[in-house]
Parts: sequence; structure tokens; C-alpha cells
Amino acid sequence: MDIATFLPIVFLFGLGLIFKSLLSTGTKRHQIKMEKILEEEMTSNFHRAKDVPQKAFLKPNMDFLSSINYDKYDDRYRAVASLKEHLIKKSQLTMVRLSPPLTNREVKEQYGIVNLDTVAQGEENYHNYINSANALASSLIALGDYGAAKKVLEHTIFEMKSYVLRSYTLSLDIYKKTDINQIPTFLKAIDSSKILLNYPDLKEKIQDYSKNIQKEVL
Repeated sequence: MDIATFLPIVFLFGLGLIFKSLLSTGTKRHQIKMEKILEEEMTSNFHRAKDVPQKAFLKPNMDFLSSINYDKYDDRYRAVASLKEHLIKKSQLTMVRLSPPLTNREVKEQYGIVNLDTVAQGEENYHNYINSANALASSLIALGDYGAAKKVLEHTIFEMKSYVLRSYTLSLDIYKKTDINQIPTFLKAIDSSKILLNYPDLKEKIQDYSKNIQKEVL
């Protein structure tokens, strides 16, 4: 066998060794990755018996809606009446508010995989409820019913502990239209309640919005 015939064989043999080495390395990496995933799942399953704290489950008191009595058959008030009914339906769902919010992985690690769906659905229900309450408040503001809108937002913020920015900006808009001097008192009440303790970015946005309102008035 001459050298011209021998070289391709050596070349192919070398490629085979390289491929085998890469395959072996890839298999080991895959194995390590799978072992890590299994370890994380075992850790989360270990905590399956730990319940989500009861304080994370919120059940709203709907008494604040008693003063909102608009005729749903009147075109002027149909939106408000519909939003009120919608909010009542939302209030009947299980709501969960974790502070600070957790990722799915963190929920599994702290409360077990069996609680993941409960927490995820509960948090979604909570956000939907807050957004519905904000929509109702916005419609009441549009009607000029600032008193009713204020009650809705006070419930949303101080009872339901909203971490949705719009709850706060709508409240500040009401104070802008009614009594701007009450804004410092409102902000102080938020600080005292420690609602935003784990949300420094949200707190900063609220303060910025407040400053812009006061600048507009001045």
C-alpha cells in the first residue's frame, strides 16, 4: 500500500477518534445537566408538605361597593355597572399575593411542586382582580364620582396591597382634581402600611408621578 492510499485511512481514523471524544464529552455534560435537574426536582419535592402561608391568600371585603348603584340599563352608566358585576365575580376566585413575588422555581423550592399551580393561578387571579378594580375606578373618575372611585382605590391599595402602578396613579389623579394638599398624607399612609417595602422601583415611580402632578399645578 503506497502512502497516497494510506493517508486517507489515517485521516478518517483520526476523525473517528475526535468524534468519539466529542460524543463522550457531550454525553458527560448531558449527564451532569440531567443530574442537576433531578437534584432540583428532588429538592422541590422535599418541600411538598409545606403549605403556602395563609396570609398570602386574600379574600376581599366587598362592602366598599355598596355606594356604587348605577343603573346598568342606562347607557351613561352601563360600563360602571358592568365593571362592578365583573369585579364581584373576580372576588370569588382564590387569590394569592406573595411579597416579594417568586419565580416558578422558587415556588417549587419553597412550597413544593404540588403547590405550583395553586400559587400561579392565585397570583393570576389577584392581578386580574386588581386590574378590574382599577378599571372600575377609572370609569367612576370619568363620571366625576371621585368619592366612589377613591373608595375603590383605597380598597385596592390598603386592603388588597396592590403592586400595580395604576392603582396609585389613579389615586393621585383624584387628589389632583379634588385636594392636592392631601397627596403628602396619601404617600405617608402608603409608607406607614409598608405595602411597597419589597418594591423600591414602584415606590420611586409613584413619587415621580406625584412630583410631576405638583409641578403641573404650580
